[in-house]
This record gives sequence, structure tokens and C-alpha cells, in this order.
Amino acid sequence: VPVVAQDSPGSELHGRVVDAGTNEPLSLVHVFLDGTSLGDVTRDDGTFRLSGIPAGSYEVVVSYVGFERYQRSIRFGGGRMPDLLVRLKERATSTGEVVVVAERDREWERRLERFLVMFMGTSRFAADCTLLNPEVLSFEENKLSETLTARASQPLRIRNEALGYEVTYWLDHFAGGDVLIDWSGKGFFMPLTSDDGRQERRWKQSRREVFRGSARHFLLAAAADRVRDEEFNATVVRRPGGMETGFIADDFVEMDSAMGMYRMSFGTAVRVEYLGAAEAAEYPASARRSRQTSWITLRGMQAYFDEMGRLNYPASVVKHGYWAWAERMATTLPWDYSPDED
Repeated sequence: VPVVAQDSPGSELHGRVVDAGTNEPLSLVHVFLDGTSLGDVTRDDGTFRLSGIPAGSYEVVVSYVGFERYQRSIRFGGGRMPDLLVRLKERATSTGEVVVVAERDREWERRLERFLVMFMGTSRFAADCTLLNPEVLSFEENKLSETLTARASQPLRIRNEALGYEVTYWLDHFAGGDVLIDWSGKGFFMPLTSDDGRQERRWKQSRREVFRGSARHFLLAAAADRVRDEEFNATVVRRPGGMETGFIADDFVEMDSAMGMYRMSFGTAVRVEYLGAAEAAEYPASARRSRQTSWITLRGMQAYFDEMGRLNYPASVVKHGYWAWAERMATTLPWDYSPDED
């Protein structure tokens, strides 16, 4: 999809992180662009450098234990950006930094297993993902609604051997039930490396497989007016799950110049069929079709997304069918991923 391609060397961001109270430099601070593989750790003098940043808007995140997290949205358009000075404020606590470790009883183990199924998914990619520090999680369960909520006292560390990343994820919110799963947070994707050329090729192949046919792939194709060229069929139907003939969804995405984003609007629901691959063998047989079939609905009259396929408000679009099953943390790619690189 042309809109994903990144031909230029990208932007650079240099900066320094200091303690807001003492003005002393802070070392070993995580500085990254949310949801990407672009990050750095500050040096002894508090400096950091990010390079190769594709054009677009990103949230710069600065995180350090014992200090409030810093977040700032910056639009990158090429070249070196003005240097960034980050003054981190110490987090106010009465007894110093306390790390909460959940009690690991049988009930906690059951809730952890349920969390992992909802968060990671049940695809073959999820089978190759490991949560390295589950002890930082605590859970609450509503017996009436059967909703599970999760909190993390420290960033989650996830090793994804299927796609070749070690993900650090600051979980801000998680709530999941039988019908709807919702989570949010900040993530950094560190690519794994291997001396085995075959392993590197497997990672590239898996990343491309996950991208092709995904919701992000579809949005980018729609923005570039390449829905059919990218092997999608999009049909407006009466409801999610609808398989009626309907009518072809055309011109439902347009650029909103005032917002600087793409606007998507349609009535009822859109069924999206990806002709380039069959549904996975792990997908429940009762719902399986010969081609990957998903539906999307809007929670309002419209939804906005940017040139990288990122929704302005992720909750503004609800995914049903195949995407609802397939798109979990185990199949999440960094926003700076481009199929061209593979």
C-alpha cells in the first residue's frame, strides 16, 4: 500500500531528561515513540537520540521508575526536530516507591489464564508469546457481568517469538468479557535479532502475514483508494454478521483537510472480506468461512485515522468477526512497520 512506504531517511529527535526538582540529568530513562520500535535509553548526561522517524504524528513517551510519565504529541515531517528538554516530576508517595506484587493463589492463576487468552489471543502467534513478568498483574472480576479488569504495577514485558519483538507495555486500562474486550496503554517494540538467517526470514514472513488483511491494511488501502487492488471486498450491510449482497462500500473514506486526517463514515455496518488468505485453522470452526471476513461498526457518525492507519480514538470503531478474534497483542505490529521492509 503506497501510503505506508517510507522512502526518506526520516526525522531525528535529540533531547535531554532531567529531574524537575534538582535539574540533575537522569540516566537509564526510557524514551520512545508510542507503539513503535523507535526508542532510546538516556545516557549518564541525560541525553537521548531517536532517528529514522517516518513522517507523521507520534506521542513521545518518557518513563522512569518513581517519576510521573511524560507524554507529548509531536508531528515529524523530515530532518532534525528542535531539541526536547524533558523535566520529569517525582511521583508523590508517602512511603517511597512501592511495587505491588499480586498474591499468586489458584484464583489469581485462573484469572491470569483468562487475561492471557483475551489479551494475547488464541492464534498460533499467541502460542509463541510469553509474558515475562506476570507477577506485576492484579485482577478483579465482576461475577454478574463476568468482566475481568486488570492492573499492572510495572510495565508488562512480552517476548513475541512469532513476530520477533520484545514488547514493553505500560498497561493503563484493561477490561474484558465474553462480548467486548478493551485495553489501552503505551508500548515500545524492540526488534529481536538472530544470527540464524532462517529465523530472520521467518519473522519477516510472519510480520507480513499479520499485516496483510488486517484492519490497518484495510484502512490504508481505503485511504489510497486501493481497496480492490489490495484484495479486499467492502460491502455495506444491515448489521454485523450480515452476509446479504448489500451494496459496494465506495467513497466511505475521505481526507478531512481541517483535521489533517482521514474521515470514515457509513451507515449500519461494513463487511470486509480479504481475498488474499483463508481464515486461520485456530479460528472457531462454527464461525469459519472460506475467506477472512470481518465487520466494522462506528460508535458515532464517523471515525478518524491518520496516514499510518491509526485511529484517532480506537474506541470509535468496533471490530466484529475475524478481526475481533485475530487482532490482539500477539499480532500487534509497531506503527513504523512497513511491508516494504520485508
